[in-house]
Amino acid sequence: MVEDWSRDGRYLSAAVRRDGLWVIPLDRQHNPWRVRADPRSDMWQSEFSPDGRWLAYTSEAMGRPEVYVEPMPPAPRGRWQISTRGGGEPHWRADGKELFFLDADGMLVSMDVNEGDWQHGTPAPHFRVQVSEIAGKLDYSLSPDGQTIVVNVFVADPAAPPIDVVVNWPALLKRK
Repeated sequence: MVEDWSRDGRYLSAAVRRDGLWVIPLDRQHNPWRVRADPRSDMWQSEFSPDGRWLAYTSEAMGRPEVYVEPMPPAPRGRWQISTRGGGEPHWRADGKELFFLDADGMLVSMDVNEGDWQHGTPAPHFRVQVSEIAGKLDYSLSPDGQTIVVNVFVADPAAPPIDVVVNWPALLKRK
């Protein structure tokens, strides 16, 4: 399943069922490569940085979802774990200077990112988001400047059946 398309149109990131997270170059001169293998994960929530130099994603390889960042294309310097106690749904601000994600407690967190080599600030909490699971589907979206955040929330619990109240029910029996 395709998860993201780099803004420069050079790469796609894709979750390959029972295999892992892949990057597919679209120039046909380079072969696709597997970023991470995990036969248990079908969704990685991967997203390229706006400048195409980094790939942020969620991995459950260590037993719980965590947010990671890796250089694009891959480099020996490896990857960096961004969340520390669980996290998911990484999204870049449009200028690439800030990375947002949800922590395990449902707190929306962001961190400043240096445009050069991978250097980042300390994650700063913003507000709690009520989501069913942080490794699920898209629960929030950012405006390009990162100043407005739209959150998908439950209006009602779909598991709770509606209650029908019938008043004056004896009158309904007399109609027969």
